[in-house]
Amino acid sequence: MPVGDSFGKIIYDTYVINRDSTDSWGDECLSGFNRNAFISKVFKAATEDRITTVDYFTGEKITPLQLSKMELDGVFSRKNISKIQFEEQWLWNDEKNELQKQIISMTIAYEVFDFEGKSRGQKPIFKMIFKK
Repeated sequence: MPVGDSFGKIIYDTYVINRDSTDSWGDECLSGFNRNAFISKVFKAATEDRITTVDYFTGEKITPLQLSKMELDGVFSRKNISKIQFEEQWLWNDEKNELQKQIISMTIAYEVFDFEGKSRGQKPIFKMIFKK
């Protein structure tokens, strides 16, 4: 356990895809990120039941079979996954004089579009629990 102060939990969103072709800052921010490899790793861990996955709204466990069926039935597409919400514990390590983050959970969301192809926002697929 880090030595120092705990600042409590923080929840924040981060986009893992830039849908705005005119947003050069968004491109730059994601230029070193391998989105496809990351998403593959997340789904591999979830479908192999190596990490607890739950429904974002109910907290009920989502089994690997349920998750695979959701994807097969077209409930979501990995290509539309665009946002991750992190829940973290932030700690200041006095010995190292550094900020440390402990990920508690990570929610994977995909973009929802209307009939005209315009974004209506994000919808969570599942929440991965790393620490309780």
